[in-house]
Amino acid sequence: MTTDALLIAFLALVYLTSLFGLAYLSDRNILPVSVTRSPVLHALAQGTFISAWGYYGIFSLAQTHGYGALAYYLGTGALLLFAPFILIPMTRIANQFQLNSFADLLAFRFPTASLGKWVTVVLLLSAMPLMALQIKAVVEAWSIAVAPNRTEIGFSPLFAVLFVATVCSFAVIFGTGRINQNGLVVTLAAESVLKLAGIVSLGGVAIFSVFNGPGDLDQWLVAHPEQMNIVYQVLGQDNSPWLVLIFLSGSLLMPHAFNYNNGRKLQIRSLRIGSWLIPLYLMLMALPLFPIIWAAESLNAPYIGTDYIALGVALALENPVLLTIIVLGGLSAATGTMVLMLLTLSTMTLNHLILPRTGLPSEMSLYKWLAKWQRIAVIALAILALLSALVMSDASLTALAFTAFMGTLQLIPALIGLVLWPEARGRAIAYGIYVGAALWAMTMLIPTFIGVSSFNLELFNLSLSFGSDHWQNALALSFGANLAVLAVVHGTSSQHEQERESALLCGLNDESVPSMMRLVALTPQAMIEGLTPAL
Repeated sequence: MTTDALLIAFLALVYLTSLFGLAYLSDRNILPVSVTRSPVLHALAQGTFISAWGYYGIFSLAQTHGYGALAYYLGTGALLLFAPFILIPMTRIANQFQLNSFADLLAFRFPTASLGKWVTVVLLLSAMPLMALQIKAVVEAWSIAVAPNRTEIGFSPLFAVLFVATVCSFAVIFGTGRINQNGLVVTLAAESVLKLAGIVSLGGVAIFSVFNGPGDLDQWLVAHPEQMNIVYQVLGQDNSPWLVLIFLSGSLLMPHAFNYNNGRKLQIRSLRIGSWLIPLYLMLMALPLFPIIWAAESLNAPYIGTDYIALGVALALENPVLLTIIVLGGLSAATGTMVLMLLTLSTMTLNHLILPRTGLPSEMSLYKWLAKWQRIAVIALAILALLSALVMSDASLTALAFTAFMGTLQLIPALIGLVLWPEARGRAIAYGIYVGAALWAMTMLIPTFIGVSSFNLELFNLSLSFGSDHWQNALALSFGANLAVLAVVHGTSSQHEQERESALLCGLNDESVPSMMRLVALTPQAMIEGLTPAL
């Protein structure tokens, strides 16, 4: 099957243009406010944490780790399972004190520790492989669609530049310098629906077109028992618990997942609706996973064993419509993730890296000055992401995803100290992050960046392998050292008075403070009567 490159490029342009149009209509309130401010829409917008790796790369993980690949969905589901203990308290603190990122939250919770700056640096380093993954997935999927007979998957720098420029333009126009971001939320929700439609469509074709229904699929599996073993095969050892932990940290702390800029007033209600809507969304994304793999095996489709087995099924069926739907679904997944990451990272960079060094303006309007610097930060981050994609173009999507998620894993102790641990010492958490992040950079980030997937290191007369091919060792070393340093420093230091006061304000103690009480008053007199006891 041959596919017209210009046709796919035109459809991609039409899709991206429609996103601009949808955002414009939402910002101008041409679309009903009841729709743009709907908690259901905001809950669907949270589906952006299913990035291009969750759309393409999950298939290669399933082919090597079997059911362990479902940890990607279980990790995110566990996030919502513990929403009353983690997400809702974080959202309450963010809403109450007008905090827009995880770095802001930690800077407030631990005012004596310079956590905000270092957490921003860790998240920036973690985000680069994940943004490179989005660019790589879009470019390689496009190259496969337009040249299916090519023996190697191509990477076009020109197409990468065009994609990054488009995403950067969207983020600058509809995301920076705006208080009302309804347009951004609506487009993110639309992208979540489109990528779900792509996977479900392919799953439906696999079950009812390739196998003529579930019954025929069962008979095929009975006749080919080795294919059923794909579900149960686990290369090396069973790493499912570690995978759940990695994906849980990614779905909690990755900048595109942890974003309080959208619909702040609806965030709590959106989380409550998302507690059932997002698990349903994840289940629908997960159900077609193995049927698509079995369909590829049945068809002897191209790209089996790679990240792009979904495209291989469409190519084997010679179905250009299905191929286009899959490509646009991947484009949708990558676009939503990139836009949110650029906006959230630019805000953190501005707050914790730029403002402390430049100070506030004396003549220009503060909001115009902040918007200008955020736009500069968005463009700079987009360029860094593009350079990362060009440098790491040989790395697999799974290697890039694991490298990124393991960086955010180093922040899990800080998250626990934020919402569950009132006695936490900021110094202990900071030192743990320093050590854990340094080891993660040495054993995962730098090797992936320079194209080394495996290397040996002598530690205490032991020869250990690290790199993306041995991510388990890198995880155990970096996260284990993080926890060990945290425990030692915590046991040998005392909590500062400011940290105790911050814990009290965050509601981590049993004591009640006036700032935690809600004032319900409909008239000025009622406000006076309600505030009098506290004042």
